[in-house]
Amino acid sequence: MALTIQAKEGYLRIKVRKRDPGDALANVQEILAAIEGRRATRVLIVVAESDPIFRVEQYNLSGALERLLKLAGLRIALVSDSAELFASHEYVQFLAAQRGLAVRAFRDESEALRWLTRADH
Repeated sequence: MALTIQAKEGYLRIKVRKRDPGDALANVQEILAAIEGRRATRVLIVVAESDPIFRVEQYNLSGALERLLKLAGLRIALVSDSAELFASHEYVQFLAAQRGLAVRAFRDESEALRWLTRADH
């Protein structure tokens, strides 16, 4: 599993590759620390060659979403490279929307960036 974090012009780009469910809790914690530490308001998370995760409570996703609520104006775009991973990201999008967080799932990184960096949000 590889996780890279890069500060880009106007957003934070996080790439996760070859993650299996056993890595998910550590990934969530590292991603949270990066977002909170940088006080990022625009975050692009690209997940590739990874297993989808549907049992999100096993990885404390609710706790993570509650922490993210404290960051005003936060927007997160999730990009996946498979249909299964996209379905799990749609589930995360649904859970985030229930809490009032701006999280969207995408299959295309350029489309995700357009949504993420639009000024009208």
